[in-house]
Amino acid sequence: MNRLELAQTLRSDAGISGSDDTTVNPTGEWADVVRWVDRAWKDIQTRHKGTWNWMRKSVQFNTLANQNEYDPEEAPMSLTDFGNWVPYSFRVYQGGDIGNQLDLAHWQSYESFRSSYLLGSLITEASRPNDVVISPSKSIILYPAPSDTTFTVTADYYSKPQVLALDDDTPEMPEEFHELILYRALMFFGQVEGATDTYAIGEKEFNQLYARLMADQLPRTVVNRRSS
Repeated sequence: MNRLELAQTLRSDAGISGSDDTTVNPTGEWADVVRWVDRAWKDIQTRHKGTWNWMRKSVQFNTLANQNEYDPEEAPMSLTDFGNWVPYSFRVYQGGDIGNQLDLAHWQSYESFRSSYLLGSLITEASRPNDVVISPSKSIILYPAPSDTTFTVTADYYSKPQVLALDDDTPEMPEEFHELILYRALMFFGQVEGATDTYAIGEKEFNQLYARLMADQLPRTVVNRRSS
């Protein structure tokens, strides 16, 4: 369901009168309906720190000679939906030889990485990157700095919450779980309007379907292969 379909369904389920046909610049009670849909979608996305499977994406970029720090929102990545990096997902290969990828050693501690590599003459070393750390600003720092532009780095990241703005905008969550947005929005409606029965119905249906969503869309727990 897209944004308009979600809002129209919510209005029908909640027994709210009206027949608006757009979610852009809504007014009156219809604006409340649209706002509850948008709020419900944001609420679902930000649960579990936004680590849902549908929010996990990949990026690859060519390194710049002698540059060790890369902001995900700036060139050469230029990501517009970046949220957080997926640890232990960083790899590097050279000269287009994707079959010869190597994992980059992921440092969990920025302070340890900084004390080990970001000092003295080590800062200017340039070769094939072997290590990576995420800086406090969410940039990634490679060590050594790439010696030229023939290196390609690949990584996974979690996108930031999707914002629905147009009628045809559709939640990126698998369609079989779109009704979760309606149930959560119905809870907002029941809470604001003092409709306790409606709230209870929404909560019951939400909890049942949400359990299925977690089983289907949360990453499985694995033992980290490498740490520093």
